[in-house]
Amino acid sequence: MLVLFAWLVSRNAPSSTTGLTDRLPIPAVSANDGCANFGTYWTETSGAGIDPAPLEMFTNCRLTDDGEWVAAGSMYGGEPIDRSSLTADQIAQLDALHVAIAEQVDRLEATLPNSVDKTFDQLYSAEPNAVVGNFREGISWGSYRTRYARIVNAAMLDPDNAELADFIGWTMARKIRGYADFRRACLANADVEMLHGACRGMEDNLSIRYAPLPWVLRDPDLIDTWFYETVVKPAAEAEESA
Repeated sequence: MLVLFAWLVSRNAPSSTTGLTDRLPIPAVSANDGCANFGTYWTETSGAGIDPAPLEMFTNCRLTDDGEWVAAGSMYGGEPIDRSSLTADQIAQLDALHVAIAEQVDRLEATLPNSVDKTFDQLYSAEPNAVVGNFREGISWGSYRTRYARIVNAAMLDPDNAELADFIGWTMARKIRGYADFRRACLANADVEMLHGACRGMEDNLSIRYAPLPWVLRDPDLIDTWFYETVVKPAAEAEESA
């Protein structure tokens, strides 16, 4: 009876919510503010002195010409290409690649089990978040991440997915290279030894060595960047050296 009386008296008291983390106040931070916090911390505040370029290659955070960090809608440094700088043949090739990638991602998604597909629906955020883009954090997806990686590996072996395989390979190499440069600079700095664990842990937290998720593979700006880096830029360099 005493216990029941105590519960009735205290059930609506402020202390009754102690331990319920879903009721704790969480400060609202915009995507731009989140990238400002992230970018400034690693380049300045922490003392790690990380170069901004690697951070842009494995996140959606961008450093503007004005020196401000912002959250972009595209991951891994993806930017729209200036079509006025392309030849007619290059424009036709780029348009064909956009169509081919879209069709091949459609086929990839059609092979996903319902459980993986439903999990991805929960993971997708229409509004980009800081660092992780359209990924919604706080949802467990470790086992689905591994299953998705196996499905992607199988899809990349299909000759009908040649363009998608090249695009995925380039994208993964880009973010792995960016993270490797970040980690190397961090671990080489003995003054921030207390951050070395965080630098190593970011590889798994951000799924650095895993295939990009379907909505990333559909990103037109990232496809444009891939085309520029693998077709336009090499062609221009070859012409200059000729």
